[in-house]
Amino acid sequence: MPIRPIVFFDTSVCIDLAHFPEAHDWPRIRKCLGIDFRYRIAPVTVYELVAGLATGGDAHFDRNRKAIRVLYDPRQKKIFPPVRSFVLQTLFGDRLPTTYSADLDFRLWIKAVLQAPSRAVLQSGQLKLANRPGTFGLALREINQNMRRIQEGYAKHFKRFLDAKVPKLTRDVWADLIVSDYRKPSTDENRQLISERLDAAFRFDESLCWLARSKTFNFLKHKSEIGDAQQLYYLCDPHVYFVTNERKLKNRLAASSQAEQIITYSDLRTRVSR
Repeated sequence: MPIRPIVFFDTSVCIDLAHFPEAHDWPRIRKCLGIDFRYRIAPVTVYELVAGLATGGDAHFDRNRKAIRVLYDPRQKKIFPPVRSFVLQTLFGDRLPTTYSADLDFRLWIKAVLQAPSRAVLQSGQLKLANRPGTFGLALREINQNMRRIQEGYAKHFKRFLDAKVPKLTRDVWADLIVSDYRKPSTDENRQLISERLDAAFRFDESLCWLARSKTFNFLKHKSEIGDAQQLYYLCDPHVYFVTNERKLKNRLAASSQAEQIITYSDLRTRVSR
């Protein structure tokens, strides 16, 4: 029996579907998605959507959380582990020890956003959730600030390349840095494994590193792309497909060996059973 592919949504897809669900045939797709695919939710997508609630006014809370409702809509769903855990398990068979924390329980985050009667109650810490004792809340402003720190951290990641004054970000240089970050032995076998199974992530970093050499380049103006860059690491599993409406991203990675794992929502629609 063939293995069903895994799909997960970019933030842009959730926002588009929230605005125009009927036009995108979402009511049908959400019911049939589990027939042809295994649906997953990426922590980065949750983080970006929840962080966005911090900048919207109370009057727009219902409208702004529709994208999160879309993300959680399909009947059969699981949440991806963090990128680091996923890559280590998929490529090296390592299972990182996990300790439960409500602060990183993204399913709980989603339920809180969807059940809260208002943004004020969500942030108060006094929200009572169905089938959960006690109260809960989300510090939206802090989450938004954390998201900015993640983006700034990714910018520093590129600054390492620039400070090293490497004429070009080669696969070997990039693979060495990733192997080191993942605390694996710096062997030819590991570098080749990283290079092949994270090809899209490398090509994205390569292109952004080239752009970053310009003195006028501002990473924070490309913050949505920084989120996309982290999502690309899930493609180390050849059965995973990233659904995004960011045409610029698809074009930038057209030459990648993993290009076929990056699809638009329109592509997905054609593959879902009727």
